[in-house]
Amino acid sequence: MTAEQRVILLLRTYYEAREGWDSRSSGGGVRLMPSAWHEGSYVELERCLADLRDGENRPLWFHTTRRYRDGEHVSLQVPVHRTRLGPSFVLPACCELEAGASNVTDRYASVKVYRWRSDVRDGLAEAGVQHLTASMFQGRHWRITVPDVFYRRAVGLPLRDEIAA
Repeated sequence: MTAEQRVILLLRTYYEAREGWDSRSSGGGVRLMPSAWHEGSYVELERCLADLRDGENRPLWFHTTRRYRDGEHVSLQVPVHRTRLGPSFVLPACCELEAGASNVTDRYASVKVYRWRSDVRDGLAEAGVQHLTASMFQGRHWRITVPDVFYRRAVGLPLRDEIAA
């Protein structure tokens, strides 16, 4: 996984890593800082995002955070084009495929997508990721880490709990 991909994964899991419920509370108790926050480079990411937001590169901050951090995971029904290589899904603008589809009909499928705001410019969002990658840990890319649970989920490996079972 490249440094840019790790930064994008950190941005995508930022809120999930920042806040969690105490397992004894059944969702109604105190919210705690999960250990994933300290296992990944979130503190450094947060520092660099603040520098980006408060500096001359504020447009990069806006487009990067709206594209990679503040998007939403949704299920949509989209048209399917069948080809010899397999089905091809016609996604709306500002969406990228996250998971495979379950066929609803011959022409439509239900897919999980990651969707972001329509006013985001992809070029500025990518430039923001490059800027973050270069500024985190003063450009020492090997120090950018992602928590194991998020890495395993992103690449499709079983989680540690699933291996033990």
